[in-house]
Formats: sequence, structure tokens, C-alpha cells
Amino acid sequence: MAPSIIPVTVKGRYFWKGDTRFLINGVVYQPHGPGANDFGSSKDPLTDDKLHYLERSISLFKELQINTLVVFNVYEGNNHDACMNLLAEAGIYVLPCIDRLQNRVGSKSGMTIEEQKVDMIQCYFRAVDAMARYSNTLGLIVSYEFITDVGRTAQASIVRSIVRDVKRYMRLVAAKRSQRTLPIGIVATEATAVLKAQFDYFASGPDREAVDFFAFKNFNWVGKSSMEASGYKNLTEIFSTASIPVFFSMYGNNASGARIFEETTAIYTNPNMLRVFSGGAVHEFFQGPTGKSGLAKATRGSETVDLHVNRLKDFRYLRERIRRSSAQLSAAIANYSKASTPLEKRPDPPKADWNWLEVVAVPRSPVNWTEVESQIADGEWVDVAKEMTDLAIDDLASSIWERLNVDEIDP
Repeated sequence: MAPSIIPVTVKGRYFWKGDTRFLINGVVYQPHGPGANDFGSSKDPLTDDKLHYLERSISLFKELQINTLVVFNVYEGNNHDACMNLLAEAGIYVLPCIDRLQNRVGSKSGMTIEEQKVDMIQCYFRAVDAMARYSNTLGLIVSYEFITDVGRTAQASIVRSIVRDVKRYMRLVAAKRSQRTLPIGIVATEATAVLKAQFDYFASGPDREAVDFFAFKNFNWVGKSSMEASGYKNLTEIFSTASIPVFFSMYGNNASGARIFEETTAIYTNPNMLRVFSGGAVHEFFQGPTGKSGLAKATRGSETVDLHVNRLKDFRYLRERIRRSSAQLSAAIANYSKASTPLEKRPDPPKADWNWLEVVAVPRSPVNWTEVESQIADGEWVDVAKEMTDLAIDDLASSIWERLNVDEIDP
């Protein structure tokens, strides 16, 4: 039986664990092992055969009081039961990225973004089914830094359509199978020119196609700095009226050498940061190829299974910052009440300007929802997904058309 853990929900501009406000004290968890092929071609660190990495990391997560792993590579065809259950036992949530559009735009296949969406939409739905089963899935990231510059803003509606379709699918499965409905969000680029406009666009409009949370990476606090010099003060002003949770998908600049994590203290103790933001995730747990940004390093002994995860200098600095912040943070969280938290007004979408091009209309859904609803009710959807697991990407579109009667109909 899976361990019991209270699912995190969203109300207003904050995350909640039951009636207690939930701040993400997270770390980016991605593969950097002692062997080049340790994590396989999928780079999914939460598969059952990667459990030994997690087993040797759990005690270190607890030292850092980590409550969330941000995982940027989770694949719906893999089994994640062992890792997700182990994390649930430790009280740790997972925020997985299920982006299936990124890195396929302008691919050699010659397909347009909309054609690629037709190919990928069932992968999104299967990912929902795969991760909604776990109470410690915090939410789902459906798009990772899609808008990298002003020129890409005109295509923002593609991501919005994915948010809409994923949410509609979740509502259908919740109604037919009582499956959990997860918070849906995106990770945006940190580019200042388009940051606020992205938030306004994706958080605006009806709930059925607007994101439930918004994240972006921020590495502007370097060494010894301040709210003003780092730009944190400006960020609290930019997002002061945010209607949904906003947090750092990754932080921790190493430009000055060893990271002393002054920004961690600011994130979890500064009153304005606490009011506006919902925490963040340190980049990253395992030391990467550059050897400059890890909290721990995985090494192997003489035996294949003899894996060691050792603390690095950054780990000790972060642990001390978290320890010093804990008491003040607990007292601050106690002042927030879910019952009295208002539902903030969603922002208006941005107007076309030098930093935000005119966005094309949100594409109609490529899915025949009547047919999908029927298959969910009959329990056929999962079987179809399993049959399609091994199909090549080039064959996926025709299979979707044949099995799900995909058609250009209104949402």
C-alpha cells in the first residue's frame, strides 16, 4: 500500500498542505552519476531501477529539510512506484516536468508546432495518468522555457492550448474515475523583457485554460548581495498582485565560487519574499559535469552496487542557512490562514508591445472529446496508451487519428 501523504493544493496565490501554507524548499534532482550510462537514454531519475540513488540521498534531503524534488525528465512509460513511495514515506513531494513540446519545434521532421501537438497530446494525457496516482505529486510542469525571446511570444497560444487540453482531460478522468486533479503550471525563461508579460498571459483568463502556478529560474543573487542589488526587491514588486503561486524553479549562482546561499535566507525569512513567493529549488542536488553547482557527488566503489553520495561544501552552507531560517519560517507560516486567503483576480493578458508580439488565437483542440470520454468510461483509454508505448514518434500521429478519432473540432 502506498504511504499516506497529504496532497498539496492551490488556493489563491499560495500552495497549501491541508490548511497549512506550503512553501517549496526544493532541490533540482537530475541524473549525474558515476557512470555515463547510469540513467539510460531517458534521463528519468525516478524509475524503479534508479532507486538505489534515491535510497542513498534521502538522509541528505532530510538534513536540508527538503520537501520537494523538481525533476525535469519524467517519462510516462516508466514505472515510478518505488521512488515515489520512498519519497512519500519521507514526506517529500515531486514536481515533474512532462513537457513534450520542447526541443521539437522546428525539428527535422518538418512538422509545424500544431502538428507536433497532435502527435504529443496523448503523451501528455498518459503522463497525467502516470503521475496523478501519487499523492506526493505536487503538480505538473507542462512547458519548460518555451518562450526564450520576444520573437517566440507570438506562439504562446500553443502552450496555452496544451494547458487547456491537459486540464480538460483531468476533469474528465476525475469525473469518470475519481482520479486526482493536479495543479498545472509552466517554467518560464528568466529573461526580464518577457517575464511579467509571460505571467500575465498564462495566468489570465478562465481557470480551464490558465495555469495554476508559475515558476522561473533566477540566478541574480551572487555571493554576498542584498534584496536591492540582486533584483529580488524588484521581483516582489512585479509579482506583488500575483493571483497564483510563483516560485523559483531553480536558484543558486556559483559565479563567486562556493555558494553561501544568502538568497535562501531571503527567500524564507524576508517578509516581502514570503508574502509574494512560494519558495524555490536549489540547482542542483548531484554535482554536474562542470563540478560547480552540486550539493552532493555520487561515486562508486569497487562493486557496481557500492554507490556513495557524499556531501560537498555547498551542501554544508545550504544546511546552515536552512537551519537558521527554520524557526522564523515556521512562525511566519503560522500567520497564514487558508480559510481567510482571498481568491485574487487573475491578470489581464498583455497587450501587444515591443516585448510581447500579437499572439495568435489559441488553437482548437485536436481531440474528439466525446470519443475520449467514452473510452475513459469504458476503461479502454489505458489499454490504448499501453499499445502505443512502443510506437515510433513518426507513427504516433496516425495511431491517434485511427484510435481516438482526432479531429479539428471546437474545445
